[in-house]
Amino acid sequence: MGKIIAGYYIGQYVQFDLSHRRISNFDKRNHSAIKEYRLRETMLRLLLFLLQNANDNAVLFKDILYHVWDRHGLQSSNQRLWQVMQLLQFRLLSLHVPHDFITFCQMTGGKGVYLKGDMIRPYYFQKKTSAADAV
Repeated sequence: MGKIIAGYYIGQYVQFDLSHRRISNFDKRNHSAIKEYRLRETMLRLLLFLLQNANDNAVLFKDILYHVWDRHGLQSSNQRLWQVMQLLQFRLLSLHVPHDFITFCQMTGGKGVYLKGDMIRPYYFQKKTSAADAV
């Protein structure tokens, strides 16, 4: 059996669901205010890259630009990164993720981003392997 990443929990009540491309608040105490956002491709890649790489580590802007934009044939720029990052932060705040979940920092190689790792929990699907896959 193998594990396949299905998404992440951020804090207590926010779920990032990869297969449905959405982030949502599932706070059961306040049923009427459950929110969700369907993510466009670039924001999806940005959030996934940050969760995988900036989890208790600082990641340089240049690395984010390369992996989220350039590798996918898109024109990268600090302005585009800033725009998508601001919209992502706004959405996370509206889902009640603390404002300090994403932190910007100055590193020796330039500006970077850091995520609070203690707020991130991945969740997985179990993939059953057949006898044919094992050979």
